[in-house]
Amino acid sequence: MKFKKTKLINLIAISLLVTACNDAPIQNKAPEPVDVQATEKINDKLLNSMRKISDQQLSQVEDAGKDALELLAESDRQELIDLTIEESSEAVLDGGEKTLKLLEDINGISE
Repeated sequence: MKFKKTKLINLIAISLLVTACNDAPIQNKAPEPVDVQATEKINDKLLNSMRKISDQQLSQVEDAGKDALELLAESDRQELIDLTIEESSEAVLDGGEKTLKLLEDINGISE
């Protein structure tokens, strides 16, 4: 018997709770009006900011590329100078050896 009373009381409490929740008035809020001009201005500002950031990043990449090219050009220039020095020294050495032979030949003739 106690079990039936407890069950009945629980059932009544749950039904009261469900009834109370369903009786609450449903409030549908109307959507707020949208300010189209303000939205367009915000979008324009956002797009301009994104373009500026993109331009800055592109400029940084270009500057980095220019610096790398300048370093490469400088190293190529130095290699060319070194190569020219080596070739010139070989030519001077060959010329010196020929001159030395000629001098030896002349010296041998004069003796």
